[in-house]
Amino acid sequence: MKIKKVIVEGFRAYQTKEDGTFDFSMSTGECANFISLYAPNGFGKTSFYDAVEWALTNNIGRFVRDYTRIENDNLSKSQNQPSKKQYILRNRFIKDTDPSRVTVMCDKGEPRVKNVPKAKSGSRDYLFKREESEKGLEALSDVFLSQEAIDAFIREEKPEARYARFMSTFGDEDETYRANLTALKRELSIILRASEDEIVQLKRIAAVPIRETIFKDINETIDALNISNENVSQIDKTFDDDREREITGLITKRTHDLQAKVHDARNAIEELLITASKSEEIFTAKQKKESNKALLDQVGSRRISVVKREELVASVLSLKGILQAESSRESKLIEVASKLPDFRLINEKITIARKNLLLIQQNLYKIQGEAQSFTQRRDESQRLLAELDVATNSLLELQKASTSVFPQIAELTNSVPIREAERSAKKLRQQALATKISYERGELIRVEAIEINEERIDSTDLGALLSEKFSTLPLKAAILKRNARAEKFTEASKNLDQIRTHASQVANLIELGASLLSESHSKECPLCAHEHPSHQSLMDALVNNKVLSDIESAALKAKEQCRTALEEASENVTSQILEWAAAKKRVSLNLRSSIERDESELRALTLEIDKTEQLLSEINLQLAALKSRVNNLPEKQLNSSIADQLHELTKRRTTELKDLEDSSSKISQLQRMIKEEQQKYEQISAEVTLAENSELMNEISEYCINNAIQPEQIQLSIEQGRAEIQKRIAATLTRIDLVQGEVIALDLNDPTLASTTIEELNKNELDLRSDILNSDMVIVPFVATIKRYFPSYEDSWNAKILHEHLSTAVLQRKKEEEQTIHTLRQYSLLGEQLTGIKPYIESLAARGKLEKALLEIQRKKALNASLETEYSLTINRLRNRINGFFYTDLINAIYRKIDPHPDFKEVQFDCDFPEEAIPKLNILVSDSQGDVIAPNLYFSAAQLNILSLSIFLARALHVKTADGTDVRCIFIDDPIHSMDSINVLSTIDMLRTISKKFDRQIILSTHDRNFFDLLQKKVPQKEYLSKFIELETFGKVMSTNVRSEDDLDLVD
Repeated sequence: MKIKKVIVEGFRAYQTKEDGTFDFSMSTGECANFISLYAPNGFGKTSFYDAVEWALTNNIGRFVRDYTRIENDNLSKSQNQPSKKQYILRNRFIKDTDPSRVTVMCDKGEPRVKNVPKAKSGSRDYLFKREESEKGLEALSDVFLSQEAIDAFIREEKPEARYARFMSTFGDEDETYRANLTALKRELSIILRASEDEIVQLKRIAAVPIRETIFKDINETIDALNISNENVSQIDKTFDDDREREITGLITKRTHDLQAKVHDARNAIEELLITASKSEEIFTAKQKKESNKALLDQVGSRRISVVKREELVASVLSLKGILQAESSRESKLIEVASKLPDFRLINEKITIARKNLLLIQQNLYKIQGEAQSFTQRRDESQRLLAELDVATNSLLELQKASTSVFPQIAELTNSVPIREAERSAKKLRQQALATKISYERGELIRVEAIEINEERIDSTDLGALLSEKFSTLPLKAAILKRNARAEKFTEASKNLDQIRTHASQVANLIELGASLLSESHSKECPLCAHEHPSHQSLMDALVNNKVLSDIESAALKAKEQCRTALEEASENVTSQILEWAAAKKRVSLNLRSSIERDESELRALTLEIDKTEQLLSEINLQLAALKSRVNNLPEKQLNSSIADQLHELTKRRTTELKDLEDSSSKISQLQRMIKEEQQKYEQISAEVTLAENSELMNEISEYCINNAIQPEQIQLSIEQGRAEIQKRIAATLTRIDLVQGEVIALDLNDPTLASTTIEELNKNELDLRSDILNSDMVIVPFVATIKRYFPSYEDSWNAKILHEHLSTAVLQRKKEEEQTIHTLRQYSLLGEQLTGIKPYIESLAARGKLEKALLEIQRKKALNASLETEYSLTINRLRNRINGFFYTDLINAIYRKIDPHPDFKEVQFDCDFPEEAIPKLNILVSDSQGDVIAPNLYFSAAQLNILSLSIFLARALHVKTADGTDVRCIFIDDPIHSMDSINVLSTIDMLRTISKKFDRQIILSTHDRNFFDLLQKKVPQKEYLSKFIELETFGKVMSTNVRSEDDLDLVD
């Protein structure tokens, strides 16, 4: 599976489909094999990787890693607002109606379109859950490598978390089995310790001696209890813990029941005796209660008569009040009728005065309108005169100030060309320096890209080093010489092989010794252990061995001479290559020093140009300010304009002064007329107010308001009112006579009613009810107690009958108490006797349990040994699984290809399984001596990044889909973090090898322009099917991303 095109629309950094289309197809229509994406940091490279990973797996790996998922989730939750939607995947700047989706088109199958779910108010569109990954596609996340994953894999992720993450995804049933075995081992260890403790305890209990006569004593006590109507079974030697618990429970229950029965009997006796002592008091209380009830009935009857008389007397008083009020109303009406003539006269005068007030007010409004008009004219004249004075003063000040402004304008105007000339000269120097720096940087990239090896000896790139006065001829000669000697060595070896066809085994042994000595350079013979003076003397003795024939000896000697000559020639070639590498380093250092000097000068020159630009800007601003002060006019034209304006202002001022004088005179005349009219109005108004507020007018007005009539209806209203009042007076007198007759009849029937009050009756009733209640407080508890003991009790019982019943009940309760106490003592004795039999029972039980426990512990120990064996096998399977998963051989091949460290060149994965701790997955590196270190403690940041990259690439090369198809694309985000130039070149070489050899599509991003340009040179389009894409700005793909060969030459 390779990716042909990706369309990111409304997702994170990308807003529109046009800005987020990444086309990975070549002009021929096939998929590009090597894609490089360049953009400065913050332009949206990581958003592109997030989009593709989310579209393929429904998740983003860098968000849900174990060490960041919870932190990311909590941070996201803390930013939730109830009324707002939180966008994590969706672009924040698009409209709600715009689409948010990612489309991935592959070389096979249908396009995969993934829409971002819509978030509700107060919720998010992404939930940071690892389990949300699409089933069957989880492995695709292994082809995405972000910079933070490179950093975290070794430096930040703990070995325990690394192991847990690996096993959660790839552990399968073996890790679950190991975890279960660990739990079983831990549990079995606890059980074994508990079993051993139990056996010690059982042995101690089984050794206790016993007394067998205890059964007879216990059964005698049980017989005594059964005589007392208890139900207890006898015991024998089959007595066990269950039987003991049964009898103990029975003793406890019966003891509790019998103690309660004794307590109840004693309480009943005490209560019966107290009741008997109170019987005489109870009979007295009953008699008093009956007497008080009769008196209470009499009080109720008398209360009715008293209440009725008080109501009749109150009714008479109320009727007399009504009669008095009606008489008062009639007198008031007569008084009002007498004042009607005066009221009519005053009312006519008020009407005439109001008409005069209306005429005065109309005249006053007219005069005030004229006065306001002339006032506005006067105010306008005053405002215009003030404005004219201000304008005149401004012109005079401008004329005075212009004498000093024009010289300043001339001075600043002359200085502008001088500053502009300075700026132009500095900009020319700036452009020259920028061109030089660009050229030197290109030279530096070209020099550092040169590969110093035998294959590149004829490359034109080596011409860049000729400034060091080096020639390739000595190196070529050394290589030719070495190759010639290699051919001679090969011929000598073949010659020796032909001779050896018929040689004995001794010759082979001697040759083997010579080969070993040529490698070890030892002076001790490996065949006989004899020590020679030197290595060479040992070689001579071995070659001249008389056991060999002269022909074999000569052939062997010739071969050794050829070997020595070949080694000398090879060392000469290596030495010259190292000299060329040193020359390359010197050229690079010289170029870097020159670039630093030029960049320093360029920065200083840029600051000077900025200062000159700022000075020119300030001069222009000053010129504009000065010219605006003289209205942007020349000096002569300005003076002429000022003179004309002053003449015009003088003419307008004369006219306005005449208008101001006329308006002021007319205003004074009108104000006098207004004052006279206002005085007339106030005098008449005072007279009207005095008349309206007179006592007569107020009295008549109040009568009209109260009766809701007009003044014209007063006379008729008075006559009708008096007639109605007289009718009501007659009816009230008749009612008073009737009520007084009823009161006299009550007094004749009971003369004491007039002196009796309700309060006295209430007090008598309260006292009687209190006495009845007191009697009930004595009677009711007594009767309740009697009925509890004697349900057949009747109120007709006298004191003698009651006393007989109480005496019989007391005697019966005492007899029950004695019998119960005797049974309690028997149960207590039985409980004490059971404690004596308990050791016997425990000893018997312990012997049986001990035998079972010994058998059980042997079985558990055997199980423990089996668990240990199975645990070891499972750990070995897990270690093999880890080695198989990480493809250690491939990781080491990739790691050595880049070769980040001079000594530690082999990567190892070690899984540690401590007994009582979490397993750890350690990543280690080793040297040629076998010494092992943890890289995160000794490696630099660049070396750690290369190690992480090697592990990732080895895994990514083996990723498959759910149906077993190879995933032939690898995504790498900014891989050269902290790498030096040598490591960068090695990384590029390794990546292009993977792309071509393994047919993998590599999609790589970078923020480094030099690295991007270097990739275009080292991974050409024709040879590697490469494509290079740039982001124009934040979230926007550059419309044209294809560079011509001329552009690449400029990069070189």
